[in-house]
Amino acid sequence: MSSRQENQDDADLSIHPSYTNLKVPYDVICKRTYQAARRKYDKQFLYELKMQEAMQPSAYDAMRFNRYFAITTLWPPLHTAKEINYTLNKMFTLTPKEQSRLNELMTEKQY
Repeated sequence: MSSRQENQDDADLSIHPSYTNLKVPYDVICKRTYQAARRKYDKQFLYELKMQEAMQPSAYDAMRFNRYFAITTLWPPLHTAKEINYTLNKMFTLTPKEQSRLNELMTEKQY
């Protein structure tokens, strides 16, 4: 006979619960709905900003438009590092072709 007592956990039904009668709490449903709506709104807002930027008559006007909205709309007066990183990662991304062209222009000597 061993000194340790064996646990009789084999009959415990919680090891493999049945999810047929599971009810998700209402606050979880609300949170998921709110998060999905926010993602949808953010995606639509960024799309509209990009379309407005693309409709500007010159590259200079497009840059001014982008800068104005990035500073006044996307960055509130008190912003966190998370919000700044989100804006930088989502708004100011260049395609590889654009990035290589920018790097090329930045390395050229200006006279």
